[in-house]
Amino acid sequence: MRTRLLASKPLYIQLREKLIDRIASGEWKGGDAIPNEIELARIYGLSSGTVRKALNWMEAAKLLVRQQGRGTFVCDRSDADTAELYVRVRAPDGHLPKLRCECASVEVAPAHADERAILDLPAGAEVRRIRQTYFIGDTPLSWVRSTVPLDLFPLPIDEAKEYCALPQLAKRCGVILGKGEERLRFAAADAEAAERLKCTPGEMLATYERRVNTIDGRVAEWKRGFEKLPEGYYYSVPLGVDTQSLD
Repeated sequence: MRTRLLASKPLYIQLREKLIDRIASGEWKGGDAIPNEIELARIYGLSSGTVRKALNWMEAAKLLVRQQGRGTFVCDRSDADTAELYVRVRAPDGHLPKLRCECASVEVAPAHADERAILDLPAGAEVRRIRQTYFIGDTPLSWVRSTVPLDLFPLPIDEAKEYCALPQLAKRCGVILGKGEERLRFAAADAEAAERLKCTPGEMLATYERRVNTIDGRVAEWKRGFEKLPEGYYYSVPLGVDTQSLD
């Protein structure tokens, strides 16, 4: 059955939104093959060029992967692939460092007012709060507090401790992550951060607040933390315009 799209916005944008919805809903799962360009053009009543433009954007966004001679598949992201999208720290050689996460505590509780506001949750909704330290080797990198909606990541506490990093947690629960924003400032380390990061209370550290959404726009995580970069490590932030992602 052919599905018609409206002319309220460019057709390739409407198409990619429809395809993203099919991934977000779980209709198409990681590793699944999707219909080819010709079939999608027939289903949605579009030209092959319009379909190709939508698929190109989704491939650039790492939602799809094309395999020569086999077809187009929903990305089944490995933890390493997903981590690279959300970690801006780089080793002196420019590579993504291998991070190790130690979970200090996990609790489930009703969301506070600020958590409800940021995560867009109704009154009475529950959240999972995770406190954790990230290491590069044996060197502590960051001490963070993370809050996630319980209904999005409904794991028992004992199991949740094994998936304290968001990419791992999302993969375990079948959640596909989308865009995020990180706000970086500098502030004096409080006593807890100083203890975890092995520095002096009051030492100036990078402090950040990060929000990451699912691909359909829901806030998946609110994270706050202190970070102390080892010698030679740095932050890498892309600049300029990716023409493949222009609307």
